[in-house]
Amino acid sequence: MLIRPLAPVGRLSKQNGTGSRGMTRTDEELVARAQGGDVESFNQLIVRWERPIYALAYRVIGKEEDARDVCQDAFLRAYRALPGFKGQAKFSSWLYRIALNLCRDWIRRQRRAPVSQLPEDADAIELASETGPVESIEELVAVEAGDGAEALEADLLALIASLNRADDGTMVVPSEYLEAVLVKA
Repeated sequence: MLIRPLAPVGRLSKQNGTGSRGMTRTDEELVARAQGGDVESFNQLIVRWERPIYALAYRVIGKEEDARDVCQDAFLRAYRALPGFKGQAKFSSWLYRIALNLCRDWIRRQRRAPVSQLPEDADAIELASETGPVESIEELVAVEAGDGAEALEADLLALIASLNRADDGTMVVPSEYLEAVLVKA
């Protein structure tokens, strides 16, 4: 399987899926040929649709490199799923759906990535200029906060102990506190 690598944005090929007589083949014709094993026909679909798919990914994600990765993954998934493509929808609609689903997956992964908040009383520039390697923002904050971290932990434990418990033993957390909860993976 030889699939043309995606060109960097701004340097896309001018090929457009022309046949031997110079006539432009439709997506449906190229898909049928690609399903029959013609890799060059699929490459022509890539050339035709890489810019619109990249544009979609970039609009959703907002980062060039990640949008390129999503675009490339969309074509790879389309190629692998091509034998199952029945043509009930246009190829472009099917490809857009694949790309949009990949964008949504990317967004979900970004939301799950652990994020540490810098405390309000900490100076980011001072923390960044600390000498010596540190493993995490939590370590930096702990160094900066000193005994304050222990007091914060004691306050948090007291708050947890004061929460109401339901009949089944689960804690009942008032909704105004839910926004302040930071879940660490």
